[in-house]
Amino acid sequence: MARKLTDQQESELAEMYASGDYSVSEIMRKFDVARVTAHRIASRHGVVRSVGRQRLKFSDEQILDMVERAKSGESHSSIGRVYGTSQCKISRLLAAEGVVSSRGRKRRGSDHGAWKGGRVSLGEGYVAVWVSDDDQMAVMRNSMGYVLEHRLVMARSLGRPLGRDENVHHVNGVRDDNRLENLELWVRPQPSGVRAGEAAHCATCSCRMES
Repeated sequence: MARKLTDQQESELAEMYASGDYSVSEIMRKFDVARVTAHRIASRHGVVRSVGRQRLKFSDEQILDMVERAKSGESHSSIGRVYGTSQCKISRLLAAEGVVSSRGRKRRGSDHGAWKGGRVSLGEGYVAVWVSDDDQMAVMRNSMGYVLEHRLVMARSLGRPLGRDENVHHVNGVRDDNRLENLELWVRPQPSGVRAGEAAHCATCSCRMES
């Protein structure tokens, strides 16, 4: 079964595909998708890359203009539209000149071109929520800045990030019903796990036997 990508991941894949700076094999490895899936996603975003096409080359004067535009606050995407290339290509050119966007090479959150309001639906019924860099729960984010909503709800209720060995179980089995009362914290992956409140204190714990 083909891997399901988020809207932001699809947008990034299409952008890399359009830039011509990455081989399809590199794109496949980055997003862990099959070649046909990479082609299909790019096509869905209106990107067609001709075999053997020549990469765009820019003069020193054009690159200087790109630098000035970026320094004046113009986005890399906007500069790319002016020069008929992708934001990714512009960012790489500007990075070589020591110029990056205000948030670094990757634009995240509301600055990202594929921003959908910070809450996205994933495959298998799960929901993810975007978390900012300065949030206490930022350590739980994936590479795109998102956290699974049911884990985030539980973490906020506890006032701390969840550990890798902590799993959140949906009581009614509905994966996008992320009300706190529908969530249980488990300490190991189900189905072999136990609720956090029923776990032994240590490997040789006999407290519960004595009670």
